[in-house]
Amino acid sequence: MAISHDELRDALNRMGIECFDEYPDGDGRTAVRHVPDHPEEYLTMWYGDPTLWEFDEERGRGVVAYTRCCETTLDTRQGMAIKHQLNQCDVIFVASNVAKKSLSPQLLPDIHVLSGGAVPEMFPCVERDFSGRLVFLHVGAVHQRKGSDVTCKAFVEALGGKADVELRVISPGRTELFSELEERYASIPNMVFVDRIVDGRWLVCDEFYADVHCLVYPSITEGWGRCLTEAMFTGLPSICFRASAMLDQFHESCGWWLEPSGVKDGIYDLPDADDLARKMLYVYSHRNELRQKGINAHRRAIRYLTWEYGITQATPVLEKIYNGTKN
Repeated sequence: MAISHDELRDALNRMGIECFDEYPDGDGRTAVRHVPDHPEEYLTMWYGDPTLWEFDEERGRGVVAYTRCCETTLDTRQGMAIKHQLNQCDVIFVASNVAKKSLSPQLLPDIHVLSGGAVPEMFPCVERDFSGRLVFLHVGAVHQRKGSDVTCKAFVEALGGKADVELRVISPGRTELFSELEERYASIPNMVFVDRIVDGRWLVCDEFYADVHCLVYPSITEGWGRCLTEAMFTGLPSICFRASAMLDQFHESCGWWLEPSGVKDGIYDLPDADDLARKMLYVYSHRNELRQKGINAHRRAIRYLTWEYGITQATPVLEKIYNGTKN
């Protein structure tokens, strides 16, 4: 099951909301289904890709969907399959207001926001030295949707070859674009490409975020930007694209907004590579601002980006469904 599924379940239990895990052990091949003694007394929450859901006749006190999708249209063949599944639910939760706005006209059930989160203990605030070699970080699966190509292009334009600054690109696997970018920029000495999978969630902070100074996050669309949330918890300032779920997560007090270019890929705005180059150069030249931006990022994460915060916002809706008082 996805990391965020487990973290949501654990947060519900920490808050005293009993959460029965249907598949507590194993993986997709070995997991054995467990059923509560009185399933009619539970809400059923379906998580993840709706096309994989297999609804039982027993609906309990209600069926809740939680799908961390982003802005999307459901007029394709796959989209119609998703629509069919989601329309069988009593209420739908998504992780951002952009997704809510996009899906509400296309679906029958009410849609609400249950923002994603991270576990603060896994991503403590890190004390950083901003006076020496400055390291920009671009982390996550390297992909055009993540703005990976824009990040590399902008860095070379702004800071390529400077000895006291680095762009570190970390991907949990060698995607096609990762290999392409690694080859394209092989001659740039201050760009480092790292293919790394961390064995254990507790190691992510030290392996990815601890020795860098600014996250570069020009992702075009996100259900919920996990890397951005994790980075903010550690006190890492960011350059973040003004779009998608990032509009809920980020604030300019925590770094710098990257503006759209005016060009679209389908329904999605594309980030402005020239603006990113200017922002990276500004960060490089104004390091005195970085520390306070990072402090602000940590404070915002603690206040707004925990699972508990999202659940608190969602609880009144869940209570109405559970008590049969939705309308």
